[in-house]
Amino acid sequence: MKKTIKSIMAFAMTICLSIMVGCSGIGQPSPEEVMDKINSREKLEMEDYETILDYVEEFVEVGEASPNNYESGQEVARAYP
Repeated sequence: MKKTIKSIMAFAMTICLSIMVGCSGIGQPSPEEVMDKINSREKLEMEDYETILDYVEEFVEVGEASPNNYESGQEVARAYP
């Protein structure tokens, strides 16, 4: 009986932690919102910097996966202004 209760509690805890991790990015602003803050010279918060890092990381991944030519470079530049 104790093993069953412990198993159920462990499963419930795993589900709760999974939900918390999955929902942690909900409050993160969009890149456009961060750019508006930068242009208006507002103070950036930690979430803003996280958005910037995520944006740059995605840009680098897309750039590395693209063919190494002028046209693909232009496409990436348009997708990530």
